[in-house]
Amino acid sequence: EIEVDPFRATELGVHRYDERLPDGSREGIANKRRQRAEFLKKLKAIDPSRLSGGDRVTYVMLESELATAAASEVCDFHEWTLSARSNPVTTYNYLPELHKVKSTRDAATLVARYRKIASAIDDRTAALKRGVERKLFAPRESARRVLEMVVKQLAQPLDEWPLMKPAMPPKGEWAGGDHQAFAKEIRDIVQSQIRPALERYAKVVRDDIIPKARDDEHSGLWALPIGKACYAARVTAFTTLT
Repeated sequence: EIEVDPFRATELGVHRYDERLPDGSREGIANKRRQRAEFLKKLKAIDPSRLSGGDRVTYVMLESELATAAASEVCDFHEWTLSARSNPVTTYNYLPELHKVKSTRDAATLVARYRKIASAIDDRTAALKRGVERKLFAPRESARRVLEMVVKQLAQPLDEWPLMKPAMPPKGEWAGGDHQAFAKEIRDIVQSQIRPALERYAKVVRDDIIPKARDDEHSGLWALPIGKACYAARVTAFTTLT
């Protein structure tokens, strides 16, 4: 799990994946679904009655979690959901707090992560475009709030962006570190890569999604073209009804 969620790995103090971001590309999502299906198949091959009490509880919880996620794939949430709590602004503004720079290694892995952000934002934008083609739209209020957050950040001077925080002069010196070169690299990436990617994302939300976004009366899953299948999958996943 931590391999597919590098942020979680960093939070847990596992630093093998510090140079990575979660893979939200079309290929990455397909791979994650395939891996989940393979793991679920292997799990179901285990007879839970042969497990100890504690292991049986773990088995049931894990099997339920994987089955719920698999059943919900029909919803393709990544192609249409927009959330003020989880979007390119909130996700990547958190990175400097998550990935503390205390050494030259920390600096190098953070730069590696920063270099992947623009591509990750473009992957998210591409997913939303696929949703538009399928007539899958978020509720208008959610889309409006996300756009407002992105536009607000784009309007700020670059030095005030949370992503620029690691470029500020350090309180202590790194061992053998060159903070000026690091700060310049961070600024160049934010300015020449991340900012344009955010602008592209904002354009799609503003021009392609908000004009056709769902109003309050159609904010439920039922209003989506995939609504019936998605709703049924979610009910089945959370109630075990068939």
